[in-house]
Amino acid sequence: MQKWGFFTMGMMSGIIVLLVFALLSQHGENLAYAKQATDNDGKGLIMATGGSQQGIQDIVWVLHEHPPLPALKVEGTEESKDLRKEKRLSLLLYRCENQAKSMKLISARDLSYDEEMMDYNCEKPKVGEIYADLKKQAERNKGK
Repeated sequence: MQKWGFFTMGMMSGIIVLLVFALLSQHGENLAYAKQATDNDGKGLIMATGGSQQGIQDIVWVLHEHPPLPALKVEGTEESKDLRKEKRLSLLLYRCENQAKSMKLISARDLSYDEEMMDYNCEKPKVGEIYADLKKQAERNKGK
C-alpha cells in the first residue's frame, strides 16, 4: 500500500509541474515588447518604456513637441513681455493593462514652463543661494 502512495504523490507532483509550465508558457504570448525610440525622424516625438514594478515593463512615456502657443503677455509693466516658448513639450504617461491588450493614459503635463523654475518645493541649499555663494567666491578670487 505504501508503494502506491509514493507513486501517486510522484504522479501528482509531475502533473503540477506540467501545469505550472503550461501556464507560464501561455503568459509569454501576450507580452508586448517596445523599443526605446529617438526623434531621428524629426517629428518631435520620443518614446521610452519602463516599469511600475521590478521586472515588469508596463509603462510608456511619450515626450511630444508642439508648435508654440498664441502670444502670452504680462501686462501692466513698462514693456509687455512675451512669455511664449519656441518649443512646447508635453510628457504623457501610459500604463499597459490586461496583459498588454490595452493602454490607459495615466497623466499628461506641459513641461514648457517647468524648465524655467529654479527652486520649487526644494530643500536647502536653494539654487539661488548656491549661485550667490559662487558669485561671491568668484569676486573674491578675482581680487587676488
